[in-house]
Formats: sequence, structure tokens, C-alpha cells
Amino acid sequence: SFRTGLTERITQLAERYAPDNSWFIQTMNSVFELGGDLVRTDVAHNLMRLIAEGSGEDEDADLKLRQFAAQTYFEMLRRPKLPDVLMQV
Repeated sequence: SFRTGLTERITQLAERYAPDNSWFIQTMNSVFELGGDLVRTDVAHNLMRLIAEGSGEDEDADLKLRQFAAQTYFEMLRRPKLPDVLMQV
């Protein structure tokens, strides 16, 4: 469908052109919220891997990214309804 293709294209562009990992996480959260079940599960898996492993270049930056992600997801849990793919993250 058009929405599925659009969701995939937005995901690909976000992966390719993300200026930093925090921006990528925020953008993908929006894609998960708006795209819902149209987002492939491997996209959520890749995001989880980024959060868990970080960039591997700077441990301090990776820790800050994990803290940012944890805070972001904690705040999202207050919302009345979240797509299943977002709950995987």
C-alpha cells in the first residue's frame, strides 16, 4: 500500500541521513507512532540494537544515548495507546 511504502522510505531516509543518534531515535519514535503496524519489525530490532550497543566509539556518548532513550520511552508510556511495534522497543 501507499502508506507502507511511505513508511519504509521515511525509515530508509532517517537511517541514511540522521545527523545524530538522538535525532534518529526521536524520528523513529514518530514513525512508529504514526506508521504503527506498517513499520517492519526489523526496524524496531535495529533501533534496539543501536540503543543497546551504541556507536561503539565513545562509551560516554553511548551511555548518554541510552539515558536519553530510557527517558523518552518512559515518557511515552504515559500515552493512552502505543503501537505494538513501539512496545517492542
